[in-house]
Amino acid sequence: MSSFEEAVIQRINQLEREVERLKRWERPIGGGGVTDHGLLSGLSDDDHTQYLNTTRHDITSRHTLGTVVPHDDHGNLDGLKDDDHTQYLNTTRHDTTTRHTLGTVVPHDDHGSLSGLDDDDHTQYLNTTRHDTTDRHTLGTVVPHDDHGSLSGLKDDDHTQYTKHPASSTDNAIARWDGTGGRTLQGSSVIVDDNGKLSGDGLDGWVYDTDAWYVQQISPTYQFKIVSKDVRYRFPKGTKIKLVQSGATKYFYVIAAAYTSGNTIVTITGGSDYTLANEDISGQAYSYAAASQNFPQWLNYTPVWSADGGTPVLGNGTLFGKFSMIGANIHYLGELKLGSTTSVGTTTNWKFSLPISFVDDYRYLGQAFIRDSGVATYMRSINLEKNLDADNIILFLPMDSGSNKTRISYNDPFAFGNGDIIAWDIWYAI
Repeated sequence: MSSFEEAVIQRINQLEREVERLKRWERPIGGGGVTDHGLLSGLSDDDHTQYLNTTRHDITSRHTLGTVVPHDDHGNLDGLKDDDHTQYLNTTRHDTTTRHTLGTVVPHDDHGSLSGLDDDDHTQYLNTTRHDTTDRHTLGTVVPHDDHGSLSGLKDDDHTQYTKHPASSTDNAIARWDGTGGRTLQGSSVIVDDNGKLSGDGLDGWVYDTDAWYVQQISPTYQFKIVSKDVRYRFPKGTKIKLVQSGATKYFYVIAAAYTSGNTIVTITGGSDYTLANEDISGQAYSYAAASQNFPQWLNYTPVWSADGGTPVLGNGTLFGKFSMIGANIHYLGELKLGSTTSVGTTTNWKFSLPISFVDDYRYLGQAFIRDSGVATYMRSINLEKNLDADNIILFLPMDSGSNKTRISYNDPFAFGNGDIIAWDIWYAI
């Protein structure tokens, strides 16, 4: 049994004895006794120690708050600012560097009030230093990314999947590829105006060859070559040729093309107007157009006058010719005019050379005008036959019937002298 219980029993026994005593000896005079608890004396005495009073209740052994306080209202407790609850976090235990990696003790009611906001405390995230690095961005420079226009290196060729434009261009010029990479554009000299009309060097009728031309030979014929290619198809007979040597533009006709030893060999003629020199060729071009820009169409040619029985001497006479080509067809005009010092002697069977020899077996006919100055005019038919002579006009056939004359001599059809003329006009093919 506890001491408390023993005290209670002892007190009860005392009260029982007191009651018995009162019954026998101390009964009040007049009888009846006290019937109202409030009329008892000693009511403020601590007669009931078995119950808790303020002294026995508000003790630290019964309350872990650490002080004796009234419990009717928490706000009435004293020591509310004391750190009595160390199992909980207060400002001191909460805002510590061991609990917060920000590196400083700050109030947490507003992120903006934190100190050290400029510190790099969150290395798991990208900042400008970790973001704008060359190993993350192939642009090759550290740049802000809020605006593409603010990037550096915008003129660098970083986007090889796109086509490049030139630094400048000509208004209305047709664009063309630059090089073989398939990416770079460049301008051209061909212009399309706002009305759709074309102009420019590209419309001059010439095809400018990107292959280099090299001189093959300059005698007895002119030839150039294109190395390591068979491009004979570009140069059919009669193709017009333009090239530049020593700053001078020269024009020729193609008379043959062959493929020899891995090279294309092109034979050309410039008549007596243009010669091929043994030097570099530039500005090379060819044309099939009927009227290529600046091409002379007719090339001058000085015929060779020869005969049997001697060599005529032209003296102060004139001898000239010219020819043009349409494909393999040649139109040849020529004229001899004797002067006062021209000497023909007793030569016979006169002949006049062709600008280009013909090679097939066809008979080509032309006409000749023969003038005995101040006396008479004779018309003859020119006859070209390969088996007779493929390089010269030799047959001047009378047009009147019954004559077997075929040649011209110093005295046939008349005795030639000062002022007399022989002129011819013939088409033939090579």
